[in-house]
Amino acid sequence: MSQKASHPLTRFEDCPMSNMIARRQSEECGCPEEEMVMRNVHVIIHMEPNGDGEAFLDAGDWVDEWHFESCADIDDLRQRTWDRISAMPWSD
Repeated sequence: MSQKASHPLTRFEDCPMSNMIARRQSEECGCPEEEMVMRNVHVIIHMEPNGDGEAFLDAGDWVDEWHFESCADIDDLRQRTWDRISAMPWSD
């Protein structure tokens, strides 16, 4: 039985243009946050107590804020942010 090969950049950790900068608790509210670079975009993700998450993105000329509902945990929020960034058109 053969297994379907996964795309090499399906995980944040596998992308050479991505790296974790910091894991911390928010100074304002104590919620978990992570700061990282995903495909050369500066990203801060923030996990709310109700399970919702936010991603704040800054790519210089382009900034955005994304909201994600019902995240299982900070790892799920990171993966959902990565999936959305990876789905954008890129030229490597």
